Amino acid sequence: GGRRLVGRARPMLLAVLGGVVALAGLVAVLPLGMPEALYLLLALTAGGLAGMAFPLAVALVGGEEARAAGLLYAADLVGGCLGALATAALAVPLLGLDQTALAVALIALAGLAALW
Repeated sequence: GGRRLVGRARPMLLAVLGGVVALAGLVAVLPLGMPEALYLLLALTAGGLAGMAFPLAVALVGGEEARAAGLLYAADLVGGCLGALATAALAVPLLGLDQTALAVALIALAGLAALW
């Protein structure tokens, strides 16, 4: 049961991270004056992909599900907080939106490489 779930979760997690790379790359090449509706669509899609990654990560960790979910949720909250602070306070002001999106795409590619 559990091994089969992990076997199915890994390709799905790879697909989710691939979607993040694609979205970040798209943001990096779009003109800054893009319509707000497109930006909202990209933000909703990125949020949905991130939401899909959490249960897949719990399946990959295995073990007692409640403990794994709690640890991953805590790590997710800390990482999200630190990432938002670093992006808003450092990356976007120093690099600009397009270069920050490109950096996010490269970080997601590193995650893909680690899972491969």
